[in-house]
Amino acid sequence: ALAQLVAWELMQESYMVGVSYVFGSPNLGDAKFAKQMQAALGGDKAGPIFNVVRSSGHATAKPAGGAFQPWGYQAYYGDEAAKVGEICVAGDAACKSGAGGSVCQLPFAHEGDLCEFKD
Repeated sequence: ALAQLVAWELMQESYMVGVSYVFGSPNLGDAKFAKQMQAALGGDKAGPIFNVVRSSGHATAKPAGGAFQPWGYQAYYGDEAAKVGEICVAGDAACKSGAGGSVCQLPFAHEGDLCEFKD
């Protein structure tokens, strides 16, 4: 979540923010905030920012049941064995984005793991 807020701040200071990836980020703000983030970092002016999510958890659905809304794009991996992600607009019901979680073992990561580096 912090990376997305820093990207917003950098845009406010006239820095160019390119394509970026975050992993298992929760929803950050209400519908108005999501709309502003999408306009600024949704790919037309800068970015886009992709939230890489897995089906085995719930981080990207948090905080749940409230005014917090998703924005941007998601690279959704349906299970731990998935080698190809589904790219979709965050919050789209067809996106299966109600879950998130372990994002350590990804096929495109060096040696297949973003969290554990080997010598």
